[in-house]
Amino acid sequence: MRINILTIFPDFFREALTLGIPGRAARDGLVSYNTVDLRDYTHDRHRTVDDEPYGGGAGMVMKPEPFFEAIDALNPQGPVALLDARGRTFKHEDAVRISLEPELTLLCGHYKDVDWRVAEGLATDVFSLGDFVLSGGESAAATRSTTRRCWPRPPTRGRPSTGGRRSRRCCAPATTRRSASGGAGRRSG
Repeated sequence: MRINILTIFPDFFREALTLGIPGRAARDGLVSYNTVDLRDYTHDRHRTVDDEPYGGGAGMVMKPEPFFEAIDALNPQGPVALLDARGRTFKHEDAVRISLEPELTLLCGHYKDVDWRVAEGLATDVFSLGDFVLSGGESAAATRSTTRRCWPRPPTRGRPSTGGRRSRRCCAPATTRRSASGGAGRRSG
């Protein structure tokens, strides 16, 4: 699977995608990550990606043009997900569905909002992590390693694959081995 991440902070992912499950999956050739700097798709000397909201109001809104130009250049072959607090909550079923695709493109917003034409004209999905607001879509994009856990493909590092069986609803609570004293968590007295 190829994962494209469109962001104004590509360095946010540089180290994060080399750690844990995302890093092992990349080293084992199961996934490739492509971080795209939206500022590369601007046409002014300041590399401006934001503008005032139409009709006024506080805050700045991310312009649609850099998103549209980046998507045109990528020509993605799978879901394009805008990460936005107004989206529907990302669920395990979404992770399973997306894990079967050859490619996933994540659109990371920032500032007050993303011009809604991005959601209407580019996104196949608009996801939220829950009933709260993050400072940007980068944090939400970093959580998408959950999709990797659902792949019905060979496991990383030779361990049996969880192949989509892992979710907070379908896994029994994990424990460690019993201690020499007869068990973990026993109370005396």
